[in-house]
Amino acid sequence: YNRMYFDTVLSNEISKAKRYGYPFPLSIIMFDIDYFKHINDTYGHKTGDMVLKEITKFIQGFLRDIDIFARWGGEEFVILLPHTGIEGAYMLAERLKNMIENHDFGEIKKITISFGVTHLLDTDTHETLMKRVDNIMYKAKRGGRNRVEKG
Repeated sequence: YNRMYFDTVLSNEISKAKRYGYPFPLSIIMFDIDYFKHINDTYGHKTGDMVLKEITKFIQGFLRDIDIFARWGGEEFVILLPHTGIEGAYMLAERLKNMIENHDFGEIKKITISFGVTHLLDTDTHETLMKRVDNIMYKAKRGGRNRVEKG
């Protein structure tokens, strides 16, 4: 999905959580392909597009029907995980990180991804939740990339 669709679904999920008193957890994973600009500059945009498609197809295979997977922008993606606490989201992100770093991407060989994981707090708005997960993802990048951070 695209960012607009993701934003709509997230807003609806937050509204439901507030209306019904947070009976179920809601988590978000945001990730970014490490050094993606280098891939485009070295191998070309056609190869970069192939990487985006392959990663998308790969990750979709590990998600449930109720999860929402969307391109946030550029090489950044988000996954909305209804009925999933932060520990479950963290475990999924770790599994995806490990599988992607061990996957052979043909000419490029190896790719790594940095992940941020958080969950909905009762004080959150759409904006505070997305800002927090973005900050956590960038903490993973600053920490050396190819990492999962949660908060």
